[in-house]
Amino acid sequence: MSAAPESTLTDLQQTIGDLQRQLSERTAERDEAVAERAAMAEIVEIINRSHGYPEPVFDGILERAHTLCGAACGTLLVRADETFRALTTLGYPPALAERLRQAPGQARTIR
Repeated sequence: MSAAPESTLTDLQQTIGDLQRQLSERTAERDEAVAERAAMAEIVEIINRSHGYPEPVFDGILERAHTLCGAACGTLLVRADETFRALTTLGYPPALAERLRQAPGQARTIR
């Protein structure tokens, strides 16, 4: 006994829908990986041009991370012993950015 033509058509449409969703997911994953690789290549270029000065490298890392994440603002922190210090900031009002760079923050364990 064969399946009804309507049932077969519904099954095919569902299969096509599933394949289209999978293709969309894989395309998004590929696009994200390509963007990450491009950002890494840009950071390597910044490192090569920095001539030993770390500030442009830190700025470049934060800018690329900011773009990849779609963040409105961000801070690149370094931890020294029990404090954090902002190496660079992006997207904050100037007064807040300066305060973040000047005042070390207490390191805390996040649970």
